[in-house]
Amino acid sequence: MKTAFNNLKSNVIFLLLCGLTMLLLARGTLYALPEVLWALPALFLLIIAVKSNNLLSFRHTDGYFPPLCAGICAVLSGADLFSALESNETLSIFSASWSLPYWLLRVVPAFLLVGLSFFVYRAIFVWVSKTQSKALPTADSIDAGEAVCRRTDFLIFLYCLLAAFVVLTICTKSSFLYPFNDWVDANCFFTVGKSMAEGKVLYRDIYEQKGILLYVLHALAYRISADTFFGVYLLEVLAGSLFLFFAYKTVRLYARRGILFWLPWLAALIYTSNSFCHGDSAEELCMPILTACIYISERAFRRGKTLSFWNWFAAGVLGGCVLWIKFNILGFFLGWALVPLYRTLRDKGFVSTLRAVAGVLLGVLVPSVPVLVYFIKNDALSDLWTAYFYNNIFLYSAAQDEGQGMISLLQMLYGRVRVFISWAYPFAVPAFIGMVWYSLVSPAKYRLAPAFAALLLVPLIFSGSLNLMYYWLVFAPFAVYGLLLLCILTDRFLQKDFRRVTAALTVVSLLCAGLFSWVFSSNTYLMQYEKEDMPQYQFKEIILSVDDPSLLNYGFLDGGFYTVCDLVPECKYFCTLNIPLEDMYEAMDMQIALGLPDFVVTRSTPLVSNNYVCVASENMYFEGVDFDYYLYASVRVVPQLVDSGVWA
Repeated sequence: MKTAFNNLKSNVIFLLLCGLTMLLLARGTLYALPEVLWALPALFLLIIAVKSNNLLSFRHTDGYFPPLCAGICAVLSGADLFSALESNETLSIFSASWSLPYWLLRVVPAFLLVGLSFFVYRAIFVWVSKTQSKALPTADSIDAGEAVCRRTDFLIFLYCLLAAFVVLTICTKSSFLYPFNDWVDANCFFTVGKSMAEGKVLYRDIYEQKGILLYVLHALAYRISADTFFGVYLLEVLAGSLFLFFAYKTVRLYARRGILFWLPWLAALIYTSNSFCHGDSAEELCMPILTACIYISERAFRRGKTLSFWNWFAAGVLGGCVLWIKFNILGFFLGWALVPLYRTLRDKGFVSTLRAVAGVLLGVLVPSVPVLVYFIKNDALSDLWTAYFYNNIFLYSAAQDEGQGMISLLQMLYGRVRVFISWAYPFAVPAFIGMVWYSLVSPAKYRLAPAFAALLLVPLIFSGSLNLMYYWLVFAPFAVYGLLLLCILTDRFLQKDFRRVTAALTVVSLLCAGLFSWVFSSNTYLMQYEKEDMPQYQFKEIILSVDDPSLLNYGFLDGGFYTVCDLVPECKYFCTLNIPLEDMYEAMDMQIALGLPDFVVTRSTPLVSNNYVCVASENMYFEGVDFDYYLYASVRVVPQLVDSGVWA
């Protein structure tokens, strides 16, 4: 009776603390309380857990471990709903009609969700804490499973391709279902890739601060379609297919049934999350690379072996690719290598460890040598160092100064957590649950491997003050561990293979995942527009009425006008990037002062110059804001516009 009472008391305490944490996290301030106070109930919750002797005893299901983990997940769920209701028009109308306080209509459903999800998640973690005693698959069963996988790998990849096609066709703005991908970052990548394909040298002739491999991929996409994102769409589908394929291969090491059924839902949760943003981020293209690394290590771990030289070499190649896409994601590889490198040193000695390090370095050289040759050949090695490394490390991360001191640090941490809740929680919750399970059932010498990989991502990605929504997408590969747990559970409930039923359910699952994506993707609002409704295509008619026109995107990130007009920028700084470069501002201002571009596009801010005349303006909704776009024509081309009849 006493145990039951203590268990109930701990649940009630945690539930109340979770509710308070959720309110403070979701709102920032509540009844004039400082926003940093969100940390107090969270800290109190941790203190209670630490004071419990059962915290580290994961087998103890009546202790504080299950409610602690459940509380984290419940807070994510409730805070996300509370934030989503903040600007809900239907809720506002209902509040006014029934004379009910608006805050009450937000708090009550959020609290109900916290309460419900708390006990649901607690039940999950109670079950998770009991799985430590369950036996893992034997080496023989793993070998047999892999043999089956090798025979069916091609068919599995086709299924992954189909799942990625269904989900991404709905979720990414690069898809043919959308009139255009209006995301500024994607258009920056495409413009630079196009410029490289047309002979400009990266960083020397055209400036953007990501890695060269990202632009090479977009150069290939440009060769497929010069003025649309269809090539990028194919690239995203391929990346998504590879991500799902390596996720399948990883889970197949542990489970036999239900993988194909749940696989489309893994894609749906990730690609409908707001951290997916618009589609075509560097983080998205890195997802299959990180998942492949997880598979390499898990395959060795499940056999009870250390990584071979060729495993390290493959990891080096993958890490080298990430190095030349977005180098701050390398934190994953640093964390990923810690545990297997330590096991190699402990089990096989110093010489084997040196061989492992040599394998990594040789692997990194595979993508790096062609990159270095490219820049050396074009006399742009110093531009590479300055633009990609120095500016990113010392300028880009400092583009926004959030102040100094403990309060500023807490506020920055608060901002990180809020963004995490808003943008990443759909896949973060299964990732968290799955990694907790992994830490319980895996051999002690390997259980911390994914945790290190996830944790070392954080300091590199968020080393600066910028906290953008798509940053969190690099944590999506860890949702594989949530899929792993789900498939293990499916295996235990389904002791027999029901092939026909399973095949039918797999088809149904794929269709339902597509429907889920249609309902919950944050990008589908753009489908209501036609190409003719968008400023990019409205301005295109005017711009292309001039022979061999030149264009400058001034005062904001690339709005896609280069893309739809299939124009290569003549100015190195082709748009205003989120980096405080004096050379960038001076070069663009000089272009305007001399009247060099035939056309100039601005957003929100009108252009003040005697060299240009405003010939068109359009309004467009983008990222929750209505923007006014302006098209300015040089006074020397205005007569051509009049003669062609596109402007009077």
